[in-house]
Amino acid sequence: MSAFDPAPLGEGSQQPRVWKRFVVFGIAVVFVVSVLAYRMWDLQVHQADHYASMAVQQRVATVPVPVPRGLTAKAGSWSRTYPCSWWT
Repeated sequence: MSAFDPAPLGEGSQQPRVWKRFVVFGIAVVFVVSVLAYRMWDLQVHQADHYASMAVQQRVATVPVPVPRGLTAKAGSWSRTYPCSWWT
């Protein structure tokens, strides 16, 4: 006999115990969803300015990139630039 089989309510009946489990599980689910909803609201609404400023700081960065220059040879009126790899 399982907890879901219909049985007369009386001594040894498991049905009230099953309903208590459902109620406790439902309360736990509502609590967890409420905590997650509050945390999402806190991040999206309450702390939005803080995270927006952090995003701007991470996005904007000046990175100098050194450019290798070659040798320049001038012959007449034409100027040529040779890559560094040709002379090394």
